Amino acid sequence: MKARFWSGLGMAALLSLCGCKHEHDHAHADGGHSHGGDHGHSHGDDAESFSGATFKEGEGITLLDETRKLLGIQTAEVVEQTLPREIRFITRVYSAKDRLALGMVPPAEATVLRAGQTVRLRTASGAAAIGEVQRVSTPLTNHDAEVIVSFAEDTPSLDSGEFAEAGVSVPGEKRVLVIPRESVIHGAMGDLVYAVNGDAYVLTWVELGAQSGGRVEVTDGLLAGDSVVTRGAMDLWLVELRAQKGGQGCCPAPPKKEK
Repeated sequence: MKARFWSGLGMAALLSLCGCKHEHDHAHADGGHSHGGDHGHSHGDDAESFSGATFKEGEGITLLDETRKLLGIQTAEVVEQTLPREIRFITRVYSAKDRLALGMVPPAEATVLRAGQTVRLRTASGAAAIGEVQRVSTPLTNHDAEVIVSFAEDTPSLDSGEFAEAGVSVPGEKRVLVIPRESVIHGAMGDLVYAVNGDAYVLTWVELGAQSGGRVEVTDGLLAGDSVVTRGAMDLWLVELRAQKGGQGCCPAPPKKEK
């Protein structure tokens, strides 16, 4: 409960602590007076310290044990698993009488669809339904394939032309590196995670693949056995943002992506 409180009102307190950078700089400009107490600013080795959190470029963020508990930081190991593949597409009812709908999927996804596969459907009205893949056409070069889906008999009445969202879960074919989806921070230039490096948390670029059931494949950026922050990743990003920008920063500033 304490961690939950911190993620709400407690986060405002953390930001206010991190936001003291400008006042501290102003005090030095007025005569170099140093204030005692808990301001905790460190000027050695280009590190920027706040109450309970220290950020150093290239080495990441370190936290006091109490701060880590208040933020509710949790981590998970990067593991190898067979991850089911989720194929999603939009269908449109073309025969309400026969409960048939037509959708289009890219060639790469069409190759793993087969007649008889179960389809989870959600109609435009929000009703959930179950269906089945009836037929998948052979896609032409650079063209999507047609997928015909049938709705179950107990599906609420459908109208011709009505749209429904379809999803098919396809078993994975090989083991891949997997992390929890909540670990991922979606930046303007790509996806990032906080990787654990000793006592520090380092913002790291990752390339992602398939997603299923709250898990996501990592195709580049991490190795099996690495650990990433799950709960608290966005809180760490705010700490790093304040360290880099100071004051009331508004926009994340991820590390430069290596070419």
